[in-house]
Amino acid sequence: MKNHEPGEDDPAGRSGCDSRGRCFFRSRWMLIALAALVVFLLVRQPVADLIRAPQLAEAAAEGWADRWSEATEAAQQTDKPILVLWTDSRRCPPCRLMDARTWPDEGVRAVIHEHFVGLRLTPDHADFGELGGRFAISAIPAWVIISPDGQELNRHAGFMGASELQKWLLAIVE
Repeated sequence: MKNHEPGEDDPAGRSGCDSRGRCFFRSRWMLIALAALVVFLLVRQPVADLIRAPQLAEAAAEGWADRWSEATEAAQQTDKPILVLWTDSRRCPPCRLMDARTWPDEGVRAVIHEHFVGLRLTPDHADFGELGGRFAISAIPAWVIISPDGQELNRHAGFMGASELQKWLLAIVE
């Protein structure tokens, strides 16, 4: 940090000098580059997670039922409630965020596989509209927990983080 006489312009034409002549940044470009680096470091992982969200969600949904009929049959055989999830990773930012952060969580996956029969419905799924109408789904992401005999036990709409979802699911089965 080079000092200049008060009121004297920086001889190299650099900005960032105070009234005492102390120069903190060599140029505006250094300040801009520093700000860009900070922004990059803060957002790179969340952006990377959102880009990979559909792949993460597909991996997390392994072991879930593919159709409503399959889910109801499995629920009756195992005496577990059905967790039906309505989601759309292509058009729903909260759904993408849950795909990236909530569903891959090992604790969430363990609770679902131990206590529920999962059914993940996306807009291109055959049961999406029919079951959405039957259970009056008006927002996504949405979950409805259904007993093996077909009665609705609980529901939630909107984003939930991994720990919040895990607590909600455990409160239902206890």
